[in-house]
Amino acid sequence: MEPLFYLVDPSKRLFFIYLASALAMGLVVSLGQKKSLMRTFQDLIHPKIWLHRSTSLDFQLMFTNSALRILLFLFISVSSVGVARVVVSELNDLIPGFQAFTLSHSNLLILYTIASFVVIDFFRFYQHYLFHKISFLWRFHEIHHSAEVMTPMTLYRTHPVESLISSLRQVLVLGVFTGVFIFMTQSMISAYVIFGVNALDFAFNFFGSNLRHSHIWVSFGLLNYIFVSPAQHQIHHSRSVKHHDKNLGFSLAIWDLLFGTFYKVKTKEFIIYGVRGRAHKNMKQALLTPFSRQNPNQGGVS
Repeated sequence: MEPLFYLVDPSKRLFFIYLASALAMGLVVSLGQKKSLMRTFQDLIHPKIWLHRSTSLDFQLMFTNSALRILLFLFISVSSVGVARVVVSELNDLIPGFQAFTLSHSNLLILYTIASFVVIDFFRFYQHYLFHKISFLWRFHEIHHSAEVMTPMTLYRTHPVESLISSLRQVLVLGVFTGVFIFMTQSMISAYVIFGVNALDFAFNFFGSNLRHSHIWVSFGLLNYIFVSPAQHQIHHSRSVKHHDKNLGFSLAIWDLLFGTFYKVKTKEFIIYGVRGRAHKNMKQALLTPFSRQNPNQGGVS
C-alpha cells in the first residue's frame, strides 16, 4: 500500500506540501482571473472530476503499478548506487591514472545538483518522445492520455509496462551519470537537497507541478520557453490535432524547442482531454488493450 505514504514522501508529487502549494497557487490564479471563490473551488475539487470513472482508473493504476514495482524489485536487485559503483570501477580500469577535476566542495555540490537535474530531465523527455513517436510504445502511453478529466493522480495513470521502463530508466540514468561524475571528480558527492530531494526537483514540485494535471490554467509567460508550465502540459493532453505530440517536456522546455515539439502558449485555449475512442472504461481494458489492438493510433492522433 505504498501510495498511502505518498502524502508524506517528498520524492513523490503527492507530498502534502506540493499539494498545498498547488492549491494555493490555483486559488490565487483563479481569483486573479476574477472567478468567484465558489467557481474556483469547483475547478479544484468538483465532484464531477473527482468522482469521474477516469479518476477512478487513475487511482486503480496508481495502486497496481506500486504493487507490481515492489514485487518486481524483490526479484531484480538494481539501484542507482549499484550502477554508479560499477561505472566507477569500469572507468578506473579503462582509464587508470585519470587526473580528476579539482573543484571546491561547494562548487561540486552546485555542479552535481544542476547537471543531474538537467540530464535526468532530458532522458525523461526523450523517453516520452519515443513513447509518442514509436507505434508499439504509444499503445502503452495512450493509457495516460486517455484520461478524460485531470487530477494530480493522473500522473500515476500509466500502464505497468511504461511504469517499469520509467523506473529502470531512472535508475540507469542516475546511476551512470553519478558514476561518471564521481570518476571525473574523484569525490563522493550528492546534490543540494530539501527534505532529501534534489533542491531543483523540490522547487519544480513546489511551484505548481500538481496543476499540470488539473483544469486550472497557469502559464509562465516568457518563462514558458525555459520551464514547462501547467498550461503547456494541459495542451499536451488535448485531443485537438494541432496539439498532438506537442510540449513533451517535464521540467525544461528547451528539449521541445530543440526537437521541434514546442507549442507556444499565448492565451487560454479550450481543451477537451482524452483520446477519441480510447476511454478505457475499466482496469482490464486499460491493461490488455495495448497487447490486443492491431492498428494502434500513432502518437496521439485520434
